[in-house]
Amino acid sequence: MEHQPFADLPEALALHDRAVATSSRGEYASALPLREQVLVLSQTAHASPTPSPKAQTILDVVVAMSELGKTKRALGDLPGAQAVLQQAVALAEPPPVGPVHPRLALALQNLGRVLQQRGRYDEADATLQRALTMQEQMLGPHHDDVSLTLTFMGESCSAQGNFRRAKKVLIRAVAIAELHVVPDQYPNSFLYALHYLCGVYLQTEEYGRAQPIAERILALEEQFNDPDHPEVSAALNNVAMCLAGQGKLSEALSMFERDLAINERVCGPNHTEVGTTLVNMGSLYVKLGDRRAKGVLERALAIYERALGPQHLEVAATLGHLASCCLAAGDLAQAKTLLERALAIYEPLGRTHPDTVCILKDLAGLATIAGRPRQAAALSERAAVAADVAEHQPCGQCGRMAVHRAKFCGRCKMVWYCNAECQRAAWPCHKPHCHAKPAPPQ
Repeated sequence: MEHQPFADLPEALALHDRAVATSSRGEYASALPLREQVLVLSQTAHASPTPSPKAQTILDVVVAMSELGKTKRALGDLPGAQAVLQQAVALAEPPPVGPVHPRLALALQNLGRVLQQRGRYDEADATLQRALTMQEQMLGPHHDDVSLTLTFMGESCSAQGNFRRAKKVLIRAVAIAELHVVPDQYPNSFLYALHYLCGVYLQTEEYGRAQPIAERILALEEQFNDPDHPEVSAALNNVAMCLAGQGKLSEALSMFERDLAINERVCGPNHTEVGTTLVNMGSLYVKLGDRRAKGVLERALAIYERALGPQHLEVAATLGHLASCCLAAGDLAQAKTLLERALAIYEPLGRTHPDTVCILKDLAGLATIAGRPRQAAALSERAAVAADVAEHQPCGQCGRMAVHRAKFCGRCKMVWYCNAECQRAAWPCHKPHCHAKPAPPQ
């Protein structure tokens, strides 16, 4: 029987419903104490003296923890979100709930996203893959929960610079989510998937593909939400990025300013969403030759370092933008220091991030200016190698970086292999979550 949260706890159910309504308006700070009260009530019921707690009672606590973790994540408290979601997973894994259950899969899904945002990509990818396999096994390949897990997997691929796989995963997520769109209801999963697919097209500078998606997202968010809602803010950011990429800088700047005002008011001045908008504004100021660029980028860097730690990829990307600002201002020594620090963050990745190529080229240019031709040649050679590796795809069996024209799964077209031997060896593990790709979205 499907679990109905807090069916035996009317007070907890009423608080849960209030928290859902509050969160839907983007008022996450107001939702947090409601979520905490729901968890206390469900834990109290779970702690009552019984020979063995019922699955319903355990699942109520798991749901309360999962929702609290999501709210903490939305408020930028990633360590707190990770801790409570790990508790939810640990509680759900043993019988009578686990080891395979939809609520366990959702807890894993949310935990995977938090791990990804904290930069712990290997753990995140394994956690999301576990959730996906469980959901496809229990719910089928076209369930809405499958779409959301695929979206978070695509977000992780994009963060690591694996844009080719990110597109495939997110196109599948969009196609599945669109099957569940109901007229006059907020299409949560569909908008999530569209948002990250748009983001990948922006990263790869495919503005012609990104702009219609961005405009569609903005229209839907404005249809269902208030003008100051955080999701409207995210949609504005995407449209502004499309405009900036096509040279419409003044139009883009006005949208970024509106986006920043919403994020600062709703999320607070030190939230990572504020940092994202500041980075985009700072990059635009660099193009415009505006002196505000450096201050804006330094503020974004401070936000990311405080919230995500000094070795996060968002920190590396911001260092790259700040280096561009210093180059434009003629401060070559500071630019070199920033680029070297960014490179040190990117290089430990098992797969070379595409941004590494830009950093190595910039460092080669600085070496040329400094009159060091040998160093410039060595850096240029490293940039060429990095660009070649970025066009490769990891084998789904052995992990070796195989060229992207090698064999891929002909059914799902999402996993690549060095050769037929690796493909055959991987099939027993790949089979449970291998499904023909749904029709593309209209």
